[in-house]
Amino acid sequence: MRNIIYKIFIIVGLVNLTSCFEEEVLTDQLKEGANVAVSGTSTYLNGETTEVTLELDFQESDNAQIKEVQVTKQLVTAQGNSDVVSLDPVNESGELNFTTQELLADVPVNGVILSESDLSPGDRWVFSFTILMEDGRSLIPLQNADWAINFSCPSVLAGIYNSVASGSFGDGAGGSAGAYAGLNATVELTQTATDGVYSIDDMSFGLYPQGYGDTAPSGRIRDICNDLNDLGDTDQYGDPFTMNGTVNADGTIDLEWSNTWGDGGTVTLTPAG
Repeated sequence: MRNIIYKIFIIVGLVNLTSCFEEEVLTDQLKEGANVAVSGTSTYLNGETTEVTLELDFQESDNAQIKEVQVTKQLVTAQGNSDVVSLDPVNESGELNFTTQELLADVPVNGVILSESDLSPGDRWVFSFTILMEDGRSLIPLQNADWAINFSCPSVLAGIYNSVASGSFGDGAGGSAGAYAGLNATVELTQTATDGVYSIDDMSFGLYPQGYGDTAPSGRIRDICNDLNDLGDTDQYGDPFTMNGTVNADGTIDLEWSNTWGDGGTVTLTPAG
């Protein structure tokens, strides 16, 4: 019993000691007034961004002068992560500017320098900052010790589209009971609260209303860098829908869909106005 109490006393003491040490470090940095505030570009948009900027604001006092800020960069991707690369030290407040080529040139992933077309949403550049003081101390910024620039793609698909489709009626068991072609309809994509996700007012692209005289099934579709996919929505009968497609350079959309009843189609969507 005494051993247990003694061990508990030791653990509690270590926790308190660690907590006090962290508080002292933070208090010391606040007292000396040395900090670097980091701000700037946080999102890189595929096909649109050509340069990113980070703003470093040195916050010093007479008793605490910053000698330099050491900066590292790493590219973190679904394919793997680059090595952590040291950049030139920064000696004063100002901007760090990077072109696309500069962002990618020195952070190869698996030995290969990637291009913008190799990246996917969720990939990111991570910049880390360490403050080296004139008195030899090494500190980290009080906020934003790491700064991430996230790779993403712009998505502006909301609107009304004219659709032309061909495909098949389902037999109820996932097979075909007959074909249809030249089916014309109008569908609307509406931006949801989630970037890149749109509600679609007719996942059958005219087949339910015109082929069956039934209510159009609504659902959602996600745009990830011009690749479209469903989010697993079902129609009013509980049949799941599968959708996938591509956004073309001229704004048209080529898309295929199917459901577990056996309905399906190949569709071209053209912006209505």
